[in-house]
Amino acid sequence: MSQENAKTVRDAVEALNDRDIGAFVACLHPEVEWQETAGAFPGLSGGYHGRGEVERWAEQAVVDYWAKPTKAAIEVATPVIARTPLGTSSM
Repeated sequence: MSQENAKTVRDAVEALNDRDIGAFVACLHPEVEWQETAGAFPGLSGGYHGRGEVERWAEQAVVDYWAKPTKAAIEVATPVIARTPLGTSSM
């Protein structure tokens, strides 16, 4: 994952943690495909296409269901590429 992509993921998670739906949606691709399959949010399962639909999902999921303010800790790791005499491998 590039450093730019890792920053985007961190920014998106931080925005959700801060309940900033606009900032979260701004981190997404305009044609994002979002699948809610975990069942964590009753009535919100299924697929969502585009920023507008994901924004509606996030408003319901974050505002309606995340009653207690909590912060999620994440680590975004960048894979290390090792070059060997035999080729390239991911570590």
